[in-house]
Amino acid sequence: MGLISASIDSATKTLNVVQDSAMDLPSEQVIVTVQGPDGFRQVLSPRYGRFKVDVPDPDATYRIHQRVGRGRATRDDVLIVKGTEEIAEIVEDTDDLYDPGEWNIADVKAYLAANPDDLSRVVSEEYLGKKRTGILELEG
Repeated sequence: MGLISASIDSATKTLNVVQDSAMDLPSEQVIVTVQGPDGFRQVLSPRYGRFKVDVPDPDATYRIHQRVGRGRATRDDVLIVKGTEEIAEIVEDTDDLYDPGEWNIADVKAYLAANPDDLSRVVSEEYLGKKRTGILELEG
């Protein structure tokens, strides 16, 4: 299951996202993080198909990160959206990526200090796994 498309309706200030429904996973195995300007962030566990997120600034750029699966059997999809235009799409299988569930909180924080670009992915992975507050609150 991947992200198919996303666009922002400026009249309603709504980000509209369409997902591929090819995979049949429970919703708790799908986490979507929407990030935008001024610390805007929403974490969702949507049902397959379509979903909407109210956004503060319809002209801003938003990053939509979807994590599907658990542990090492995961896939990340990222869309970067500005208005009605998708400006980037990133898809990666994450078999070889750092799994926070295998480490204690101090180790995860040390990893993130050395790899700050991996923060959103690691927090999404934690949300799917152990849900430790000390890691979840790092992105906020």
